[in-house]
Amino acid sequence: MEVIMKTLEQITPQAAGALAFSPDGVLFLGDNKLGAVFAFETERGQAPASLDPFIFESIDEKIAGALGVTAKSLVMNGMAVHPVTREPYLSVGVRNGDRLEPAVVSVSLAGEVHPFDLSSSKVTVHRLSDVPDEGKTFKSRAGSVDMKSAPGPVRASRTDRRSDRSRP
Repeated sequence: MEVIMKTLEQITPQAAGALAFSPDGVLFLGDNKLGAVFAFETERGQAPASLDPFIFESIDEKIAGALGVTAKSLVMNGMAVHPVTREPYLSVGVRNGDRLEPAVVSVSLAGEVHPFDLSSSKVTVHRLSDVPDEGKTFKSRAGSVDMKSAPGPVRASRTDRRSDRSRP
């Protein structure tokens, strides 16, 4: 199956999903509602002199504060680390009534959260032509277990579907 891509101008994301970076710092954002991949130029920045681990303490509250919303309105979707600056970028959905508005934030190594401009003019958009309809849903093939009511210890294992003849 061939996937055809089109470059679009003057378009902003409708959803903020998976994130990834190219080696030179281009931020890729997947938009599952639009069926597109956005490629944003980011500041190249400088590599940190030292890289100490840090904890995302109260990160939901910090993101909410940077976006001017409540922490309960956030849905975390994805994260990627800038290859040069080592700063994490997070994609989130912000609940607005029955909609999720897309947002991306960067977190400095000092723990400061900054909104990322999704309406940037330094963006390339590739729209995929072979995507499911917006209303299409997919059933999970994974089972679920009520951990509280399971008798005894619960163990999980992966079933090799090739040997499971009971499934179509």
